[in-house]
Amino acid sequence: MDELRGFVAERAEAAGDREKYLQIQFDQATDRLTLEKYKAFKKKCKTAEWARFESQVVARIEAVWETEQLKVRMYRKEYDEAVNVWSSWCTRRIGVVGMKFRPQKSSKNATLKRFSNTTFPGSAI
Repeated sequence: MDELRGFVAERAEAAGDREKYLQIQFDQATDRLTLEKYKAFKKKCKTAEWARFESQVVARIEAVWETEQLKVRMYRKEYDEAVNVWSSWCTRRIGVVGMKFRPQKSSKNATLKRFSNTTFPGSAI
């Protein structure tokens, strides 16, 4: 937490001003939101408080890096949204959405020959 927010949050908590304390914690958590910040803020909130702040936190997910969006969406079990984030990232970064990845064509014998001298952990060959 940056020093000024930390100082003000401590003063608000010491004064018993939970509303101001939570607002500062919210601002800190959503400033470059990460999964760790998300979890930490959720932990600081009581159930009723989290119900009030959750929609605001979720609304700010769209503004963060795709990797953090993906982590938060997966943590929240929002799998459809996570797939959309991942697909969007792939499309913009490497352009592979819709492309099927196929292994190199090789004969079955060539594959068997390649692994014939390989020992795998736990195998008693």
